[in-house]
Amino acid sequence: RSSALWRLNRAELEAAVSPRTKAIVVNTPQNVPGKVWSRDELAVIAELARAHDLLVIADQVYERHVFDSEEHVHIATLPGMWERCVSIGSAGKTFSVTGWKVGWALGPAALVSAMQQSHMCIPFSVATPLQEATAESLEAATAPGSTYFNSMRALFERKRGLVVDLLREAGLPSVVP
Repeated sequence: RSSALWRLNRAELEAAVSPRTKAIVVNTPQNVPGKVWSRDELAVIAELARAHDLLVIADQVYERHVFDSEEHVHIATLPGMWERCVSIGSAGKTFSVTGWKVGWALGPAALVSAMQQSHMCIPFSVATPLQEATAESLEAATAPGSTYFNSMRALFERKRGLVVDLLREAGLPSVVP
């Protein structure tokens, strides 16, 4: 079985939206199951968000953790979504340094500004050198010729295969991310 077989149920999502709904949280790719919402599934979510004037909070901390032929699509890139979407990223997940607690939020100034105002009272300490290291790492990993993300993906695919094989040998059914 594969998490790719799971599909968004449009009717269930539509039924969950009420006049009190203000936002939809989209987590893609998901941890642990590894589900990556397809462009078509994200288009359904985007259509619903536009129709009901909803914000979308896109938890994309695992955006670089896609396997095989999966494609991660940023929902903010779909028509009419940038202005209603905040995308969340994480250095901890991107660079396997979860203790750093450095992340980011991307979106239109009005939404990000509101987040900044509320967020300034939340963290108790953020190490400036780790913020600088995150910026340097992002620049290096996305530089022309960099193989960082492809190498990371290949390593995680090997580890995934090992775990799935061990589970199967032990007679435990598994869902392949």
